[in-house]
Amino acid sequence: MHLNYSKPIEGKIYHLIKGFRDNSGKSTSKSVRRFGTLEEIRQTFGVSDAWGWIKGEVEKENLRETEGSREVKVCFKPGQTIKKDQCRLFNLGYLIHQKIYYELGIRLNNDGISRRCSFRYDLDEIVRQIVLGRILWPCSKMQTHSKSSRMALCEPASLRQYYRALVVISDNLEYIQQRLFHYTRDILKRDTSVNY
Repeated sequence: MHLNYSKPIEGKIYHLIKGFRDNSGKSTSKSVRRFGTLEEIRQTFGVSDAWGWIKGEVEKENLRETEGSREVKVCFKPGQTIKKDQCRLFNLGYLIHQKIYYELGIRLNNDGISRRCSFRYDLDEIVRQIVLGRILWPCSKMQTHSKSSRMALCEPASLRQYYRALVVISDNLEYIQQRLFHYTRDILKRDTSVNY
């Protein structure tokens, strides 16, 4: 970064300029900060040596920029133990499948069921954890519940709520299948002239 100025009627106005290359590879620059005239700097910042203050600010900005691009080393202590019941590893693989989950309209099904039934837990959150957990880890309901706690951005639910949600799903199975058929028909563009 360097200092530049413009010359309007009121005098030289100083700017902090940053040089960079644009997407086409051409060298260009942009104004990062406007300092103002020397008189404005003296009045605004209460300094007697405005020129020295400007030079100091340019040096500070250059230091900040070089610190932002320097290498950072992370130190680990292999002898140090991790505290019990503290999770430091999260599974984010479900985010790819979550997009399909929302495209299929499963959330809308769950909202419809939630409006018709009255319960205190979030049915959509539990169904999402069950569906995505079964895709990632094909295992029992209890194991799916325990492994879903490693999924980032998931609200924890008790095992009892899992089983209650499964009862609600089984009671509304025909409604869910009917709605999923309509949602997937629009997405997958399949021939539905003959159904069994």
